[in-house]
Amino acid sequence: MFLADWLAVTKTTKAAFAARIGVTRSAMTDLTRGTKWVSARVARAIERETQGAVTVRDLLDAMPKDEEPEPACCPDRAA
Repeated sequence: MFLADWLAVTKTTKAAFAARIGVTRSAMTDLTRGTKWVSARVARAIERETQGAVTVRDLLDAMPKDEEPEPACCPDRAA
């Protein structure tokens, strides 16, 4: 399932879900559009918070195939 679809079905706002998984609202927009790669930590958090409805595989399948986008907000990366 796509993350955007899960958010719509569950009537969860991007802002609320972003807070639950520890990313910015801007990163959530990128994640729901599939324009940024998702970190392993964030992918696992999404799978956990959606109770498996959106899997790590779903997130990887949603990524563009023709180019490697910039990583989405990576709070686990040292500044």
